[in-house]
Amino acid sequence: LTRDVSEQVRAQAAETRLRRFVDVVLDTMIDGLIVIDADGTIQAFNRAGEGLFGYAAGELIGRNLGLLMPQSFGDAHDGFLSRYMQTGKSSIVGSAREVVGQRKDGTTFPISIAIGEAKLNGDKIFVGVIRDLTATKAIEDELRQAQRLDAMGKLTGGVAHDFNNILMVVMGSAET
Repeated sequence: LTRDVSEQVRAQAAETRLRRFVDVVLDTMIDGLIVIDADGTIQAFNRAGEGLFGYAAGELIGRNLGLLMPQSFGDAHDGFLSRYMQTGKSSIVGSAREVVGQRKDGTTFPISIAIGEAKLNGDKIFVGVIRDLTATKAIEDELRQAQRLDAMGKLTGGVAHDFNNILMVVMGSAET
């Protein structure tokens, strides 16, 4: 007996190409990508995420997302997720938000995370795209400092001008 399996071989080849394509996309993203399940357990973590947080994906997969947040936020996260699963109401799913991330070494840093929700094999998953805001925040701080200095300079110039006007009046009165 012979059986034509060429269609099956083509389908497997197409699936392999698609999987490689997805792997390449995930590994070349400049933003971190994390996937968690409905319990907050990390299911996937890309290379950019590894660079942001200092963990290898293997160290995180199967662990709770709270590991990537300062303790106060991590403890609250499970409650937020649980309430969302019960009520369907969330202030973060479907939007982007600035939060604080925590690296493996314990240091914290500002991040923007955009979270989307999907179903995979009937189960809810949450996909987060993470961007480090450290450089952006530093530039914003420099801009605010420059604006403060500019305002101080204008105030000082105004005071000096007013003081000069008063001195001119006094000098004019003294000459008469």
